[in-house]
Amino acid sequence: SEEAQALLSQYLEQLDRVELDAAMTPAERSALWINAYNAITVQGVIDGRADDPAFRVDEDGFAFFQIQRARVGGLFVSLDLIEHAILRGDAAHASLAAVDAATGAAALAEHEAIGPFDPRLHFALNCASRSCPNLSGEPYLAATLNDQLDGQATVFLDDPTKGAGPDGVSSLFLWFAGDFQTVAPVDEFIAMHRTDGLTGVRIDTYLEYLWSPNDVV
Repeated sequence: SEEAQALLSQYLEQLDRVELDAAMTPAERSALWINAYNAITVQGVIDGRADDPAFRVDEDGFAFFQIQRARVGGLFVSLDLIEHAILRGDAAHASLAAVDAATGAAALAEHEAIGPFDPRLHFALNCASRSCPNLSGEPYLAATLNDQLDGQATVFLDDPTKGAGPDGVSSLFLWFAGDFQTVAPVDEFIAMHRTDGLTGVRIDTYLEYLWSPNDVV
């Protein structure tokens, strides 16, 4: 709705005024960057569809995620920079080479302030595609972040078309195996967060990742 889009625009404007100071806790920082990622994604899709109703995020080699499209705490960021540099702390990721040295250094410093990557964040970031984890209906908050991430992980893994089931498990467990293994082997990680554990799960097969839009139907 126009009202919702106005609120989204207002929120994105507020993100640029956030002060990323030492007083922020790791949980506050994590919640901020998850919310920012999801809001920037939604606005990006709105903008993309204004030009082309058939817009998809996987066009042009996934340029959607590589373009610096918003400012958060004074940093001009791309979605890839948020996910891979700030949250995951991947100092070799291409998103860092695409920004100026000062922005890259600030992004990695922000990761250091957040601390080790929590792989449950993979289930909180939404990339506007059918195989992505669901977009939460509420913002992430520092005080409830742990419970929210647990809930998102379970919702995702309980969905056999996205997370884990008789046809296989999400390709996220292939692409980011190292992230999950910092907590537990992938099969154990899934068992920890899925309601029925590994019952009925084909653990040795990966589901095709569908990049088609995740429209409400």
